[in-house]
Amino acid sequence: MTPIIHVPPWAGTAVIWQRIDDQLTVHQVVGPQAARIVVDAEPELAPFDLAAQVHLVDGRYVVTRLDVHASALADQPIVLGDFLGDELDQSYFPSTTVPPITARGLAAIRLPAILQAALAPAVNVKRSFADGHEVLGMIDANDKLAATYCRARAVGDNPTRAVADELRIGHSAAAQRVSRARKAGIIPPVRDDELPRLADRTGRR
Repeated sequence: MTPIIHVPPWAGTAVIWQRIDDQLTVHQVVGPQAARIVVDAEPELAPFDLAAQVHLVDGRYVVTRLDVHASALADQPIVLGDFLGDELDQSYFPSTTVPPITARGLAAIRLPAILQAALAPAVNVKRSFADGHEVLGMIDANDKLAATYCRARAVGDNPTRAVADELRIGHSAAAQRVSRARKAGIIPPVRDDELPRLADRTGRR
């Protein structure tokens, strides 16, 4: 079972990244402006049930709310979205199957992987041609690479590793494809905050 994504009616589609080719065709990687993501009983992603609200800001998905749940309610097959109120509920007593929330447990939440899995079906490629017509959907391998790379980048995950996983190729092959795609302008350039930190003269990183 993968994380569930809920896109509210008021949240439209927004541009994660775009480029314009020599024929003046606008190529855009698009995704929801906002969404709520629910994780229910997926220990490989998080030791708890949780729900995250995300918004797209400057090409990045930022988490604006995170509800973590580790009470006995998790022992019952109910939807997490039903108990996200702000009130203090006495029914939230300790679970016999879900561990209590601790700093170590919170650190074990694989948030980028959760966002990646949830947003995968919601991120797409859109073309706007010079004559005014538009096409939504991935047409070729470059589209798939661009969508995968930009989606991973938008959630703070490793985009080259995401390309390797999506295309089922080795990391070296994925790095070569990413490099070629970047030189061709198919994916965005590396941001300054994405560059690896260089060791200073003391050897610290």
